[in-house]
Amino acid sequence: EIKITIRQIIGDTGSYVDKEVSVEGFFRGWKGRCPSSYMLTRSDWILEDETGCIYITGRIPDGVSPMKPQGEHILVKGRVLMNEKGKSIIKVNEPIRFLTP
Repeated sequence: EIKITIRQIIGDTGSYVDKEVSVEGFFRGWKGRCPSSYMLTRSDWILEDETGCIYITGRIPDGVSPMKPQGEHILVKGRVLMNEKGKSIIKVNEPIRFLTP
């Protein structure tokens, strides 16, 4: 498992597809747009760091609202997937950890 930035994944998707990654960022829920990524399901949500944004598919962290995200600081661990258009997404495979502000 590699700790990386969102820009690294989006900029070089081919290198990360099917790899386990760990990304730190801010929970944006269902608010806003993220043109650099894509949705796998309608319940996917957005993670953002200082380098960009990416859709996350899988469980929404406990205690946060996708409709009213507060920019909670979280650590996501999952597998990078790619769609037919070459856009990346992360599939969460374990519970999300909250990081202290």
